[in-house]
Amino acid sequence: MLAHGRSLDLKATRDQEFNQDRITSEMTSLILHQRDERLCSILLGLVNAHQGSDKSIAIVYGAAHVRAIVRVLKAANFQVVHSEWRIVFAI
Repeated sequence: MLAHGRSLDLKATRDQEFNQDRITSEMTSLILHQRDERLCSILLGLVNAHQGSDKSIAIVYGAAHVRAIVRVLKAANFQVVHSEWRIVFAI
């Protein structure tokens, strides 16, 4: 927001935007990619530990993580036969 008669330091604004972009990128990496890696590692461990059993595994994660989950399970020779979205909590 700009106020009438006030000057704007564009360099400071560009530096702030760059810093914010860097922070956003780091947070995306942490929240999405690193979390996906950990989730998939644990999921494969569970799949291997219970191979041949009739267990179900519920994964409570946001939609952004589903691609990684499906990719890992397909690589482990699973196929999607049914999917169901459930609301775990609402704000």
